[in-house]
Amino acid sequence: MKNRRRSSSPSIIFLLLLGVFTVLIDVVQAASVIAQSSEDTITLKIEGWACASCEKGIRRSLLAVSGVKSADVSYVRGGAVVVVETGRVTTDQLVQAVASAGNILSSYRAIVVPNGTLGAGVGEHDAGSSWFWNLFR
Repeated sequence: MKNRRRSSSPSIIFLLLLGVFTVLIDVVQAASVIAQSSEDTITLKIEGWACASCEKGIRRSLLAVSGVKSADVSYVRGGAVVVVETGRVTTDQLVQAVASAGNILSSYRAIVVPNGTLGAGVGEHDAGSSWFWNLFR
């Protein structure tokens, strides 16, 4: 009568699968870090718009640029925060996209500014009232 112990085989298989699973988790996490670091944020100050309805056309124009992942366009803050794939989009392309969103009644100008600088500063008027204050200049 042969008495073989097979209890060690499932243990070995379990440990091997656990090791493979751990390696796969590490690979997925590393790929996630690489994907997150492969994007840049560009902030644009936009001039020439008269109301919040201009946001839609500017957003559409920015998103049409190949390599743009997202565009948060805000008339109230006076510009756009654009997330792009690293190395695929130049600031000139974004500035041109904003300009091309204009029409015969409005022409937009975009200026690249440091990230986090959109919005009215102390003692400044917000973008929503700037047209009003320009009447008195």
